[in-house]
Amino acid sequence: MHCNLLLVDDEPNVPRSIRRALRHEGYNVFTANSGSEALSVLASQPIDVIVSDHRMPGMTGAELLTKVSEAHPDTVRIMLSGQADMEAVVQAVNEGSIYKFLTKPWSNDTLRSIVAEAAAVSRTNGKNNATHDGFANTIQHIDTPARLIVLEVRNASVMSFLNPEQSDLLVAQLSDRCASHTGDLLHPIQAIDETLFAFVAPIVDHERMTQLAQAVTQPFYLGDQIAPLRLATGYADYDERETTDLWLRRALVALTATSFSGEVTAYTENVQDDLHERHSLERDMRSGLTNQEFFLQLQPQVCGKTFKIKGAESLCRWMHPERGLIKLHCQ
Repeated sequence: MHCNLLLVDDEPNVPRSIRRALRHEGYNVFTANSGSEALSVLASQPIDVIVSDHRMPGMTGAELLTKVSEAHPDTVRIMLSGQADMEAVVQAVNEGSIYKFLTKPWSNDTLRSIVAEAAAVSRTNGKNNATHDGFANTIQHIDTPARLIVLEVRNASVMSFLNPEQSDLLVAQLSDRCASHTGDLLHPIQAIDETLFAFVAPIVDHERMTQLAQAVTQPFYLGDQIAPLRLATGYADYDERETTDLWLRRALVALTATSFSGEVTAYTENVQDDLHERHSLERDMRSGLTNQEFFLQLQPQVCGKTFKIKGAESLCRWMHPERGLIKLHCQ
């Protein structure tokens, strides 16, 4: 996924560790060792996502991300902190200064997931507007029932190895595969950024969309090179009451809700609500950590033959102040 990522920490080993964890994701990574240096980078480079440590001399991460939220509101902001800094984290969340946070030490899987989601959010926050608006303008003439389909390459590093000729072959093969499941395209496939493709097709049933989503994950043969792309799919159907820009944004929301390559998600109001609900729960969870709303319960394990207790498993529970008891599934 193409994304300009800025890592800010006064300890050089931290950005190096994050860079290593994300080395196969295709991000364009910038670094800064202080808040003031980070602001200089932001002034000279279009940054999509910023990950900043909280404890830094001169300017804390919370202070930095507050300034970023004011000067660069479309940049998605992530704070890196220890458990001792949770009060500052919660305050930053409540004030809207940060989108998410990572605690030290972090899980690389969690890191990759959060940064990927932040990169997707940056796209719908207004990044790449010129390209997106250009695509939206090209589909304004479509006034019949139609489906806007977006495909995102989730292993962006593969794209960096393609030359222009191979990229053209990829688009041609992608177009053929899509047309074989939807019929003749109403608007050809167009790359609207380095890892995102969009096109307009006739409306078909969900089974054929599932087949399309699986077909585009099969390897592409580009001359003497094989490109195994992991593509996720989202789509939205045309509504004559909406603008083409909103049509595209709804398709991108569906794409953001698609968890894995080979999957497809249709835009519905429920999808939008589910994303808002997830973000709301994540914000509440952060404050819940500070307010000590989480606790453990022990559940006995009983032998099926003797009916004697042979052990117990610990279960995490969350007493939400408004939602009541929430059972958490931990791995």
